[in-house]
Amino acid sequence: MRKLFLLLIITLITAFCLLTNPLVSMANVRVEWEPGIGYGGPFYAYIFESIEGVQVIIHTDEWAAIPFYRNPDCVPEDFNLLGMVDFNALNCYSFVEGFEVFENGPGLDPYPIQVNLKAAGPVHIYFVPWAVLQEAIVDDELTMPELEGLEGVQIGIATNFTVTHHPGEVEDKLYSIVAKGYIEADSSIQFELKATWAQYELTHVKIDFKTTKSAPALKSKSKLAATWGEMKGR
Repeated sequence: MRKLFLLLIITLITAFCLLTNPLVSMANVRVEWEPGIGYGGPFYAYIFESIEGVQVIIHTDEWAAIPFYRNPDCVPEDFNLLGMVDFNALNCYSFVEGFEVFENGPGLDPYPIQVNLKAAGPVHIYFVPWAVLQEAIVDDELTMPELEGLEGVQIGIATNFTVTHHPGEVEDKLYSIVAKGYIEADSSIQFELKATWAQYELTHVKIDFKTTKSAPALKSKSKLAATWGEMKGR
């Protein structure tokens, strides 16, 4: 009887911990990201407009940055990037690996409660003059052909790319993206991107470009080098 009572107490304590710990709550949904098709969340890039009309775009006064977690060539031409969620995106190759945790699930929550992602392939980041992008999205729509045709757009290839969001961090650093790489059309131009925000509000963004002699070298056996080589061969 005593053993049964102790077992019941341990069971109740375990259940309480699972229900009250935000990292392991049974209500949470964990989404795994792996390189390839069929993994990760149902979106192509980090840019969207909420139902309330709030736009979430990484930008400074001069530049906007749109990171693509998947192959940009796979985005349907008529898809509105500001809508962000598209379950057809799961049919496109993912260039990141790691995980996201949602309270309810991707597409059901405006943002995840925990993120840990890094580059596992050639993460593309589209840099657009902020004034140009603002004018382009006045109609609340942005397609890939429109984005690629904007004046001054530059496509960056990230050799370093991390996205993090840890529950319990101070409010102004809830979510962050850090990336470094080079411009695809001119590998002598390297970029650095750092951005942090809380929910819908940007708290710090840095987008810098500098000219160097050549693009950063990729390790020959890395996933990034291998995947980039496959893309260039197509």
